[in-house]
Amino acid sequence: MFNNEIIVNDYDDQESRESLKLLLAQRVIVPYLVFEDSPDQKPAFDLRESLWNAWMDIVHDSDLACVKLDWGDQNDDFKRLSGIFHNYIQTLSTNCVQNILLVIFKIPKDMFPAFRKRLHEVSEYAFRLADTRLVTRNDLYREFVVTDGTNVADGYYSKKPFA
Repeated sequence: MFNNEIIVNDYDDQESRESLKLLLAQRVIVPYLVFEDSPDQKPAFDLRESLWNAWMDIVHDSDLACVKLDWGDQNDDFKRLSGIFHNYIQTLSTNCVQNILLVIFKIPKDMFPAFRKRLHEVSEYAFRLADTRLVTRNDLYREFVVTDGTNVADGYYSKKPFA
C-alpha cells in the first residue's frame, strides 16, 4: 500500500485520496499486517520515506481495518509463511521448476543455460542463508535485482543477469 510508487500515485491527488479512504472505510481494501500491530507502525524492510509519509496521511485520515493471522504473537505464523517461501526459493535449482519458469518467462532457447545457472545461484544463496535465517524478498531483490548499495524500495534495477 505504501512502498509501491505506482499504487501511491493512485492516491497522490486529493480526489483519488478521498476515493481510497472510502474504499478503506467500506472494507473493500483491507491492509494486511505481518510484523506490525497497526498500519502506522513502520516496517522493518526497506522503504521510501516520501511514500511512507503519503501512507501516514491516509492512515491518520481514514477509518480502516487491518488483517493479521494472529493478533497475539505472530512469530510462529511468520516462520511458517517464511519457511514456505524459503523452501520454494531453494527449489529453483530443480529441473521441474526451471522448466516451468522457462515457459512462464518466455526465455529464448539460446538463453536456457544462463537462466538455469542464475536460478541455481538464487537457490544456492537461499541455502547459504539458511544457516542463519530464512531468505526474504528484500534479500533476493538486494542480491539479484537492484543496483548494489541502493535501497530496494527505490527500485534502481540493475543490469544483473535476469534481474
